[in-house]
Amino acid sequence: MESNLTCKFGEKLKKLRKSRYNENPKHFNYCHTQETFAEKFGCGRETIVNWERNNTSPSLNDFIEICKKLECEPNYLLSESNVKSQTIDFIAQVLGISIISTERITQNTFVAQLLNHFIESKEFLQLTDYIHEFLLSEYVSKEIFQTSYESNFRMELEDIFAKFYYDTFPLERNEEHFQSYLKRKIPFNRFENNSNSLDILDDYLNRNLSSDTYKQIYLIFEDYTTKTAETLYNIFIYDTASRTYDILLNKYIRDIKLTQITQTITNLLISFQFRTINNS
Repeated sequence: MESNLTCKFGEKLKKLRKSRYNENPKHFNYCHTQETFAEKFGCGRETIVNWERNNTSPSLNDFIEICKKLECEPNYLLSESNVKSQTIDFIAQVLGISIISTERITQNTFVAQLLNHFIESKEFLQLTDYIHEFLLSEYVSKEIFQTSYESNFRMELEDIFAKFYYDTFPLERNEEHFQSYLKRKIPFNRFENNSNSLDILDDYLNRNLSSDTYKQIYLIFEDYTTKTAETLYNIFIYDTASRTYDILLNKYIRDIKLTQITQTITNLLISFQFRTINNS
């Protein structure tokens, strides 16, 4: 064994011992110092010092034990290779993917080639941006909409917007026009009463808005000098339009966003096909 180890062995042993401790101090606590590593081996510190300085080489049995304790491949310590371990668990840990995914990649050449092509392509980052933006907008829209209104009113708003979308010329689809459309579909005369219009409207808001939305509308309402039912109604309509227009519109432009994703994936698959044919 003495004549087979290269001059790189000592350097790599020392570097790996320290890196193992830094990666997982609890699991590799014995790698902290030359003393703790020597204790794990049942030898003196001087032995570890000599190994790491390339003054002496470990026996074959000791070398095998070193690989076990440092959880590395023998080739890592004996060659120029920088792969510490080739186990599925280690690869999965380094890449941050599941063991099942790692097994499929390592056992199926086609999967590995396809993933390489996707990840190495210029379009890949653009694809991930499209997907991230799509998922984020879907999540935010859903959260805001569900936490702002009660379920029955959400359904009413969705129905109103659907009619607005199909009744309105594309160039006129904007928040301002939606606000006017809301006024027609939820008219103020629904709440008009000579004696208690404000109470009727307040009851309507209380039943259909979440407590947070209800409070926010009343915070604005309190700033007005003339606190009439019509003032509160206008605040409610304006708030509803500004809060929901982009969210509800997102459902109708979702197909456009999905098209960007599917088209990018399609282009990558076509380019992969051509690359495969040319390499065959």
